[in-house]
Amino acid sequence: MRWGVPLDDRIGGEYTDVPSRPICALAAVALVALAGCGLGSGEPPRDAILTVYVSAPQGPGWTRAGSAVVEGAREILAGAGGEAGGVEVRLEVLRTAAIRCGLDQVAVAESARRAAEDSTAVAYIGELDPHASETAGAIARQAELVHVSAPPMLPERTRCAVPPAGDAAFYGRDAMRAILAAIDGAEDPLDRESVAAAFEDPFSGA
Repeated sequence: MRWGVPLDDRIGGEYTDVPSRPICALAAVALVALAGCGLGSGEPPRDAILTVYVSAPQGPGWTRAGSAVVEGAREILAGAGGEAGGVEVRLEVLRTAAIRCGLDQVAVAESARRAAEDSTAVAYIGELDPHASETAGAIARQAELVHVSAPPMLPERTRCAVPPAGDAAFYGRDAMRAILAAIDGAEDPLDRESVAAAFEDPFSGA
């Protein structure tokens, strides 16, 4: 295990439990210790890992679109060799419950909290539902995670409709591409605040 994370959960891994609070605390101490060794002026440690969380809605009508987001993000990460800024990057999938009209807000908040509590997390991709995205974004940003919400994919008057899988895959690809670019451009790729400062939202003009 490195940073309290199983090594066999890498690119495209399905959901696994976020490390418990005691483990997270130990990982946080390790990060502080590394920072004190001059990370800002040298290469990141070889065993460092960054995690990008992807929320994939699962439920009536939503599962296909959720899987498309994951596949889009996975494609870009694999194309980058599973790394950015000299650091190994893994993708962690959170299966978020969907209901008839949108996503379960309680489930969305729990997904975002899981990402926020993971000391290796650097970004959160989600949600496909704009209302749920507001919930997840507030939690992610408070934890200084990069948050990439989906651009509008359907007319505002459309209710209870799921975004097309093609649009969802496009979102996953562009979100992961922007996150990897932020890690590459960050002064310190292991620092959330530094990565967030280097991030450029690909959908800001959408």
